[in-house]
Amino acid sequence: MEWGLFLVGFGFLFGFGFCYDRGVAWLERHGYEEGYCALLVGVGSMVTLVGGILINWALLAWLQPALPWQSALVAFAGGLVAFATSGFWMLVGDVLRYAAKRAAAQRKWIDGALSDD
Repeated sequence: MEWGLFLVGFGFLFGFGFCYDRGVAWLERHGYEEGYCALLVGVGSMVTLVGGILINWALLAWLQPALPWQSALVAFAGGLVAFATSGFWMLVGDVLRYAAKRAAAQRKWIDGALSDD
């Protein structure tokens, strides 16, 4: 297998996902992301597809499928790997940001309820 190419693609997407999540978190904190969700998803998807090309290239070189449907199956598997790799940090970051916002809202509600007595 073209391990070097696979690892470059995987590492690129893993690093990109982390940096992109940090960038989106910054945008959210400052209120700049509102109304631009589709643009954020589109940019992330385009970069993921570029990294996916490297992963698919490595997988196709390793497996050397003989039939067209086999090539399509390898490309599908490479796409899954690419989107799971780049999306990991976005999923984790979004859940953590939501949990923090919810906890802050609950604290605010509890503080308000206690101060009304």
